[in-house]
Amino acid sequence: MNIYSAWGLVPLFVVALCIAASSLFICADKSASFSSVTSRIPSLDGLRGFLALGVATHHGIIYYDYLLRGLWRAPPSPLFNQLGQASVGLFFITTAYLFWGKAIKATSATDFAKLLAGRVFRIAPVFCFLMLVAILSSLIATGFTIHESPETLLLEALRNLAFGVLSLTPFNGVNISRWFAGVTWTLVYEWYFYFLLPPLAFLARRIGRSIEVLVILLVVSSTISWMTRDRSVCLVTLFLWGILCADLTHRNRIPSFPNWFYSTVSLLAFLFAFTLFDGTFSGPLPAALLGLGFYGLVRGGDLFGLLSLKSAQRLGAISYDLYLVHGLIFTAAFAIPAVRMAAFLSPVAYWLVLIGLLSLALGAALVLHIFVELPGLALGRRMLASLKAIDDRRIDGRSRIVTVTDAQ
Repeated sequence: MNIYSAWGLVPLFVVALCIAASSLFICADKSASFSSVTSRIPSLDGLRGFLALGVATHHGIIYYDYLLRGLWRAPPSPLFNQLGQASVGLFFITTAYLFWGKAIKATSATDFAKLLAGRVFRIAPVFCFLMLVAILSSLIATGFTIHESPETLLLEALRNLAFGVLSLTPFNGVNISRWFAGVTWTLVYEWYFYFLLPPLAFLARRIGRSIEVLVILLVVSSTISWMTRDRSVCLVTLFLWGILCADLTHRNRIPSFPNWFYSTVSLLAFLFAFTLFDGTFSGPLPAALLGLGFYGLVRGGDLFGLLSLKSAQRLGAISYDLYLVHGLIFTAAFAIPAVRMAAFLSPVAYWLVLIGLLSLALGAALVLHIFVELPGLALGRRMLASLKAIDDRRIDGRSRIVTVTDAQ
C-alpha cells in the first residue's frame, strides 16, 4: 500500500460515518430547524458532509509531501486531487442552486438585505472565532514578538476578520492562510456570488428566466474555460451549472424518472469526474459531469441511500465547521514531533494517523457547530425577526394613515 492508495479512503469514510452515527452527534440533528431553505433536499445535506470530508482528506494527503519536502502542491493522484477540487466545485454548484431560487423570489432591496444578512450570520461566527484563534496562535508562535507596526497589524487583523470577503493575508509575518489549508479562498468567490445576486436576479426576471439564455451563457463560459484554462472562468461555469439546475427543477422541463435512475446517473457522473480528470478548475468537462451528477441528486437520487443515512445528514450539518477547522487541526497536530514520527513510519501508519486527526477534526467541528454556529444562526434569526416586526409596524402605520385620509 502506498500513500495514494484509494483503499485508504474506505476505512476513513467508514470511521467518519460511525462517529457521526454515535449518540454524541445527536445535537447535529437540530440544524434543520435553523435552515433558511424552506424545501430541503436531504441528499444535498448528505452530500455536503462527504464533500467537506473529501476536502479534508485532500489536504491530509497534501500534508504528506509538505512535511517531507516542504512543497504545498496538488497530489500526483487524480483521485486525491479531485477529492479537493471536485468537492469544492460541487460546493459552488450547491450554493448557486440553493440561492438562485431565493434571489428570484426576492422582490425588494429589503429581501436581498435579509438574504445577505442571513449569510453573514451563517458564515461569520465560526469564521471569526477560528480567525481569532489563529491570530492568537500566531502571536504565541512568534513568542509575542511584534515584527510589524501596530497600524500594519491592525489592518492585517481587520482584513483577516472580514468574514472571508477578502483573501487572507499573513499576520505578524505568519502565513495564517496555510494554517487553514488555504480553504478560505472559496469564501471570497461565494461572497462575489451573493453580491451579484440582486442584479442577476433582476436581469433574469426581465428576460423571463429563459433556460435558453442560461444554456448559451453556459456554452460560452465552458468554451472560454476550455480555451484559457482559467480558474475564475471555470468557477463561473460551476455557478451557472447550479443556476441551470435550479431553473430546470423549477420549470420541471425534463420528464421524471425513478430515483434509482437518478442515483445511477449521479454515481456514474461523479465517478468519471473524480477519476478521469486531474482537476476540476482547468476545463469544462469535469464541471459538466459534476453539474449532471448534481442534477440527478436534486431530481430525487441519493446514491442508493448513502446520502440519506442519518450519519451522512449529521456530517452535512457540521460540514462548514469541518471545512474551516481541519486545517488548524492538521497544523497543530503535525507540529508535534511524536505525531510526525508516528505518521512517517509507513504509508499505513500515515493513514492511521490521518484517520485519527480527521476524527479529532469531526469532534472539533461538532463543538463549533453547537457552541458557535447554532448560537450565531439563532441570533441572526432573532435580529431578522425584529427587523421584520419593525417593517410590519411601519407598513401597518402607513396603511392606517391612508385609511384615515381616504375616510376624510
